[in-house]
Amino acid sequence: MNHQENKLATIGKLSLVVLFWICLGVESYALFTNHFLLYGMARPLIVPLLFFRVFSESNKGQLGAIFFISFVISILADVLTLYGNSLSMGYVGLSMYSISYLALGCFILNKISTLDVRYIVLIMGGMLFFGVDILWIIIPKSRDTIFYLQLCLHVAVILFLLFSAIYLFIKKKEVTYPIIFLIAIFFVILANGLYAISLLKYHIHNPIVNMVVGLSHGLYIYFFANGAIKTINEANEFD
Repeated sequence: MNHQENKLATIGKLSLVVLFWICLGVESYALFTNHFLLYGMARPLIVPLLFFRVFSESNKGQLGAIFFISFVISILADVLTLYGNSLSMGYVGLSMYSISYLALGCFILNKISTLDVRYIVLIMGGMLFFGVDILWIIIPKSRDTIFYLQLCLHVAVILFLLFSAIYLFIKKKEVTYPIIFLIAIFFVILANGLYAISLLKYHIHNPIVNMVVGLSHGLYIYFFANGAIKTINEANEFD
């Protein structure tokens, strides 16, 4: 690759980052002002922009497959929760966020497991969440109970993600990407915690809380993408 091609590639990567921050800013503004149209335009672009950034800056190998699967699931979750034409589709979308967290936990733990084992964990976790979704759809009278069951599973997945990053930090203190993952997971916990408290405990939709939740979600994606770029390009750190 010559100098001109390198320059164009750098501009392309920088453009993806700039577009990401613009979309995140628009999403935050839309949540604060309850402007659903703007929100529906900006939110679906946030994950794909960082997906393409990771894809453009990393070596495309088997190590990154689970990470890319997680981003695809996150994109589908955004689409279902935003544009799903039924309550059931939105509920399935929320489950897909949980599965994306599970996939990222498996990605972090690739040091202590084989690729096949990690895929088995991801597939079994996905089947469990979709099994709960099916119960929620076909047993309307028990939806409250089933919802809290899914909530417990969601918390368990976030804890799995957190402990995976802590384990990686303990094992890989000489590198920086475990810290980047921990920062990303802090924003996961912040976003999910605020959402749960505002919606489940107080049953309110506060514009400021909604904005912080959306911003935290975007920052989680941003930091996880940066951590993934380092881990994929420095695969020897895991060997």
